[in-house]
Amino acid sequence: MKLLATVCALVFLCAHPPIHNTPTYELSEAINKGMVTVEVKKTPESTHYFEPLSITVTNLTSKKINITIPNGQLFVSTDPEVQDIITTEANDLIVTNTPVTKAIQGMCVQSNNRAPRDEDTYSAGKVASGNLLKLTQEIEQTKSFNSIAQHAIWAITDNHSVEDIYSLDDENNTGTHFQSFTREVLGVSTQEKIRSIPATDKPKRTMGGTFTYYFSQPSSVSIAIFNDKNVVVRELFQESQKKAGEHNFDFQFDASDFPEDLYFVKLIINDRVKINKRLIRKT
Repeated sequence: MKLLATVCALVFLCAHPPIHNTPTYELSEAINKGMVTVEVKKTPESTHYFEPLSITVTNLTSKKINITIPNGQLFVSTDPEVQDIITTEANDLIVTNTPVTKAIQGMCVQSNNRAPRDEDTYSAGKVASGNLLKLTQEIEQTKSFNSIAQHAIWAITDNHSVEDIYSLDDENNTGTHFQSFTREVLGVSTQEKIRSIPATDKPKRTMGGTFTYYFSQPSSVSIAIFNDKNVVVRELFQESQKKAGEHNFDFQFDASDFPEDLYFVKLIINDRVKINKRLIRKT
């Protein structure tokens, strides 16, 4: 019996050899060692704060390898006038002899540069540390891939006011959370929002419109204002599960809070831009 059991075990091992762990390399290490080539460009129809980039990794070795893209990985634009992007979620890509493409979560780190266009390309830079990495890890932990978290990024990278971390439609109090978190990592107390005119004295100038859209299935919906560089200014509406059917989405905002002459209001369905409306601020 023992001999039979041993023979059966040997047959099983021959038919099912032990599974070996796939060798793992961080993205920058694999690039520097010449193990992979990488192409990084804008994800079509995406905003710059939700899956803004798509990465294609080609394996140059003869073996299957795992490529890790760490949270906090910076991707540097080849155009200095275009926003660099920092990842807000870690990714693993198993690559063999077939190129692998994946959209990656990230947010921009330069609010004054323009958002990427389809033709813009990127290269891998350094991995963040300190306060910025703490924030990108919190974004991943809470799955806050939204405009509120984008403004939190700018509070660290572009010295924006912590008071700018908010949405005009924030049912889950995400803004409050990220204001508190950002103050804590920066070691600052509550800031007062600086206005050129007291809010009570400013004449209100309402602008708005309506989007009509049909969903074949429940979908996430948001409406946000972007400037002429395609950079998010403020979110106006957000609902994670809008039921199927045709819907009219009315939006309005106080134009006196937005001093530029040209803005775009976008309807974003399941994190992809579906309608883009041009608004001219009349003087």
